[in-house]
Amino acid sequence: MATPEQADWPPAPPATRRRLSAAAAASHQTVSEFVLAAAEARADEVLATRTLVPADFFDRMMAEADEPAEALPWLSEAMEHPQFKQV
Repeated sequence: MATPEQADWPPAPPATRRRLSAAAAASHQTVSEFVLAAAEARADEVLATRTLVPADFFDRMMAEADEPAEALPWLSEAMEHPQFKQV
């Protein structure tokens, strides 16, 4: 008979259940905690390969966006052009 915790498991061969139980015990976690943590880590790996921008690049980009803007003299000069004064 399955324990209440095992009743929530997806179907798995007995050897897999024993291995997961042993690994969870060695990690001082319940099997549910162990399996959930492993599933979350794997989900992060899979989703990281599907993002358009790598996370470290995005973090650097957002940090740069928080910095004060750099003056661009050429842009200020271009905006003084009569074509832009008509707007």
